[in-house]
Amino acid sequence: MAESYLQIKGGGNPTAGGDIQERLVKLRWLEVHGDDDWVPVAMVGIDRLRGNDAALSAFLLHLDRFAHGLLGLGCGREARRKHYTPILQRMLAPSDVPEPATLFAITRRNQKAILRNIATRLHIVDPPTARLLLLRVDQEISKRPAEAYLPFIARDRRDPESFTVEHVCPKGRLEQGDWLRLFPRQPLRERAAECIGNLALVTDTQNRQSGQRDFPEKVALFFPGAEPSPFHLTNLIREEKDWDGLAITRRYNLIMTALREMWSLAGPIPVCPALGRAPVPRPGADDEAA
Repeated sequence: MAESYLQIKGGGNPTAGGDIQERLVKLRWLEVHGDDDWVPVAMVGIDRLRGNDAALSAFLLHLDRFAHGLLGLGCGREARRKHYTPILQRMLAPSDVPEPATLFAITRRNQKAILRNIATRLHIVDPPTARLLLLRVDQEISKRPAEAYLPFIARDRRDPESFTVEHVCPKGRLEQGDWLRLFPRQPLRERAAECIGNLALVTDTQNRQSGQRDFPEKVALFFPGAEPSPFHLTNLIREEKDWDGLAITRRYNLIMTALREMWSLAGPIPVCPALGRAPVPRPGADDEAA
């Protein structure tokens, strides 16, 4: 067990496959986030599946999906522990380790709830989780090694250059500015502002200075001297002339499609609140059992 814990923390078993190391790095992002409830389950899994890299890789993949799914559902620490307790008990039984798809099963109803919460209200429920999931999607789309993101994740949140979540289209009441032209109806703008397509990773300083500035001013603030952001998703903002409903929807569909595929979540992507378009279809979705 000590060796298993050491491997989770980034040491031990240097011969483990690269995909196992990558999966453990991503799980460690959760620990930085403040969620270490998955650690005992991971320790037992590593111990019991030692020497079987294929089985351990599949186990960690499903654990990653399950752990982030609980955050998407809005589960706090006590709720997460209640979910992990029966899993840990099954892992400690003398019988063979259950198939990970069964061990970490998420009901179809909860998968739909995860997609809905992440898509439209994640920042309202838990801003740190919004930051974490944006980082995960950024890594998934950019295909950069997970290790490359550790300097941004581990940076002290009191550091003004730490990264936080910015609402590109601002929330709250507006009296003037170009946002009134782009979103003349406040209820629509408020819904668009909170959807994941409108959220971006910027430094804490940039976030505090951004406020309700017009979009061109925000772009100049986010990319001083035309320097790129370290995040792929943030850099995509520069490609938009206006940050209107179409721009938010393009980004929304990109993020939600990547997230759904990354964790194999069932259910349609909710309609983007910024435009009201139909959900993005998933190949084979029509063939699934109800």
